[in-house]
Amino acid sequence: MQQNWKGHLVRLGVFLATMVSARTAELREVAVWNFNAPGVFQASQGSGEARVLGGVSVTNLTGSPADPLSPNASLGLWGFPPQGTAPRSAGVEFVLADAFSRLQLSFELRVSPTACSRLVVLVGQGAGDFVEAGTLEVTQDGVFIPMSLDLSGVLDPLSSGATRIRIVTDTRSDGLYPTVKSRSDGTGVYGPSGVWRLDRVVFRGVVRESVEEPIPVSAALTADGLALEWPDSGAERFTLWKGPSVSGPWSTVGILYHTRSLEPLDEAMWFYRITSP
Repeated sequence: MQQNWKGHLVRLGVFLATMVSARTAELREVAVWNFNAPGVFQASQGSGEARVLGGVSVTNLTGSPADPLSPNASLGLWGFPPQGTAPRSAGVEFVLADAFSRLQLSFELRVSPTACSRLVVLVGQGAGDFVEAGTLEVTQDGVFIPMSLDLSGVLDPLSSGATRIRIVTDTRSDGLYPTVKSRSDGTGVYGPSGVWRLDRVVFRGVVRESVEEPIPVSAALTADGLALEWPDSGAERFTLWKGPSVSGPWSTVGILYHTRSLEPLDEAMWFYRITSP
C-alpha cells in the first residue's frame, strides 16, 4: 500500500508542475439576448447564437417590463416533453465563440401555470460533454422572475473552442416535472403546452488567455490525507479540480479562498489541477 502512495505522489508531483492560472480580471458583457426581433437568434449585443432544443416550438410574446426597448418581446417556448419523459433535453442553447476563465449568466423567465418550474443549466466546452452548473426553481407563475448563476466552477481550464450553455427543463427526484403550484381544482398540473418566456439573457465573463502562467504547488502525504499547498499568486480565489488521468475528464472539487487543501486518500489514482479563479 505504501508503495502505491509513493507512485501516486510521483505522478502528482510531475503533473502539479504544469498547473495553470488565469489572472483575476474584470467581468464584462460578452453577449446579450433581448429577443426583440422575432425570429432572430443572434445575440442582440456582443457575439453569440441561440437555438432551441428538444423539439420545442417558438413563438414571439411580450417581453419583460424591465426591458426599456420598443418593441419589447421575449422568446416563447412551448411543446415540451410529456410528463416524466426526456428530462434535461428541452429548452434553449446559447453558443459563445470563446473559452472563458470566468462566466456568469443572468436572465428573466416567466412560466405559465402548467409549465415546468424547475430548470437546469448545463455547460459544454469544445468537444466535451455537458456538465451541470446548477438547478433553479421558479416560485411564481405569470410574472418575469430574475435568475442568475455563476458558471465559473464548471469551466474546464484546458478546453478550447466554443462554450455552450443550455437552459432546459428538469424533473424532481420523483421523476416528474413540477409546476409552481398544482391547484385543488385540477388546474396548474404540468402539461407539454405550458409556456416559457425567456428574456434579457446576459453573459458576463473573462475570456481565457491562450498563454497561462504556472503556479508552483507542493504535495505532502500526511496521516490525515494528501496536503496540497500553493502561493496566492495575487488571486482572490482558486478552483481545485481532480481527474483520473492527465487528460481528464476533470471534475470540480471546490472553490477555495485560501492556498491549501487536504484531500482524502483512497484506492483510486487521482490527478489534481488548480486554476485561478
